[in-house]
This record gives sequence, C-alpha cells and structure tokens, in this order.
Amino acid sequence: MSTTRLRFSVLLAALVGLLLVYPLVADASGGVGLGVSMSLVVLGVVRAIPRENSRDQATALVLAAAHLIPVWAWTSGAPAPFLHAGLAAAVLFYGYAAAAVLFYLAPAQRVTSEELAGAASVYLLLGVAWAVAYAFIDVLQPGAFAFPPLSDGVETRTGPAPHHIADYLYVSLVTLTTLGFGDVLPTTRAARSLVVAEAVTGVFYTTVVLARLVSVFAATSGAVAWSTRSDTEQERGHGSPDRSGSAPRGTSTA
Repeated sequence: MSTTRLRFSVLLAALVGLLLVYPLVADASGGVGLGVSMSLVVLGVVRAIPRENSRDQATALVLAAAHLIPVWAWTSGAPAPFLHAGLAAAVLFYGYAAAAVLFYLAPAQRVTSEELAGAASVYLLLGVAWAVAYAFIDVLQPGAFAFPPLSDGVETRTGPAPHHIADYLYVSLVTLTTLGFGDVLPTTRAARSLVVAEAVTGVFYTTVVLARLVSVFAATSGAVAWSTRSDTEQERGHGSPDRSGSAPRGTSTA
C-alpha cells in the first residue's frame, strides 16, 4: 500500500494523539506538548489534502502558519496574546480542514477503509475546531464555562487561557458525541449557542454523512467480495481435469 493511500490514516492517528494522548501528558509537557500535538495534526491535514487541489493546500498552509506560529511563540515565552491569536486562527484552520476533507469524500461512489478513516478524521477535526472555539470564547468572556474541580487535585486553570486546552477538548468531545455528562456548563449565550451548534452538527454528521459512507463501503466490499468469488469459480470451472479420466465434454476420444 502506498503512502499516498495512507493519507487519512496518518491524519486519524495524529488526531487520536491530540485527543487521547496529549491530555494524559498535558501537565508534564506544558506548552511544548500542545505545540507538538497540534503540529502533527497540521502535517496530517496538509498531507491529506490531494495535491491536485492546490488552492485548498495553499489555504490550509496559510491558516496553519497563522495557527502554529503564535502557539510556538507562546511556548517560547511570548505573552499570552500570541496564544490567543493562535486559537483564533486554529478555529479557522480546523474548520477549513474538516470541510476540505469532507468535500473530497462526499462525492465518492467507491469507499474503502481509507475513506472511512478520512470520515472519522473529519468528525474529530470538528471536535478540535469546537474545542479551540470554546477556549477562545472563554478568553473573550471569562467564565463562559463553569468547570468543576478535578478529583485528582490538578488545577485546571493553567496558562493564559482560562482553562487547560485538554479541558476544552473534553467538553467538545462530550458535546459532539451527545454524551452530555453535565459536569461542565456553558454560562453565557455565546457559549450555549456554540454548544448547541456542535451537538446538532455531531448528530447530523453521524446519521447522514457517516452513515452514507459506511453504507457505500458495505456495498463496495460486498461487490468486491462477490466479484472475487465469481472469478475464482470461473477459474475452477475452466481447464480443470476430470478425475474419472474421461475427456472433457465436447471432445472426441478417437
């Protein structure tokens, strides 16, 4: 399998790292862990966009630079507004990345496991986009989200953002999947509007977009399996020797 065909699998792996691995090491790694995790996702996004879509790639690169440069500047000691600017650009970047990958997958008439990895990547990109949007709105309106204290005693209020980015990722994924634990509450109208929009988007995506791609994948897999079985049966039916020793039908023994 070529590396090009793994473009969506690589992106999905980077997103899983950001959403599942980074929160576990967030306190120990600080801003460097966030910068590395987001950089890997950015590389996965740029790699996932087909090369023939040069405009999409150029747009993604510009937004990626606007997103990562302030984040890495903040990890190097720059003031908090650098991170805030990076969060604002991140909302645009992750939203654009999700749309670019989705528009590539939407017209597909044949879906493989790689396209399903792309569909899962879009779902997680939406989660990341909303997470940074929550962080940004909490910067503009401090207290927009009411977080409970963590039971392990770790302080969530670290860094220039009102809470840790890992906390916003948690809120976003819980909302996107409509789990609705209720432990974190939006307290402003802007925050509530974002939460409602994400919940509706999550339901719509899984029931319409993802369901369609999975059904096409099932049909494609079934067609491929039937074609392979038919070819195998045809090969067995031609030129196979008769174990009884008699000549094949239609030939003379004379």
